[in-house]
Amino acid sequence: MDEANSFREAARQQLSFLIDDRDFTVVAEDEYHVRLESESVGVEASYDPLGEVEVRVFRLGQDDPHESWTYTGMVGRASASRLLSIAIEQMTANPTILSGDATFYERRGAENRRLSEAWTAYYSGKGPQPTGKLP
Repeated sequence: MDEANSFREAARQQLSFLIDDRDFTVVAEDEYHVRLESESVGVEASYDPLGEVEVRVFRLGQDDPHESWTYTGMVGRASASRLLSIAIEQMTANPTILSGDATFYERRGAENRRLSEAWTAYYSGKGPQPTGKLP
């Protein structure tokens, strides 16, 4: 199966629960990207032709890219559809992700900024190697 050609269909199928159960609508899509929105939350699923799948959830109207929840995986042992399924399992395990809870996203933003600054300092030779995954 050609992952790139079937990504849109896989994303629409995996994310259909958002449309059916949570009042999301598809607002944009192409071969490598599907974006859904509710009144307060956006969900973007994207596929990079090199095999990376990313699902990002964020509050609408917020400009800070750090204030988001993100799942990233590489196609290999798992298909794009399976990676989408894993992302959905993780995002539905924490109800605050899809509810758009401001406190949750503000905390995510602060932590992601901290890690970003720490990794930047490390790679520029100005700080120790941080613990935690790259934001």
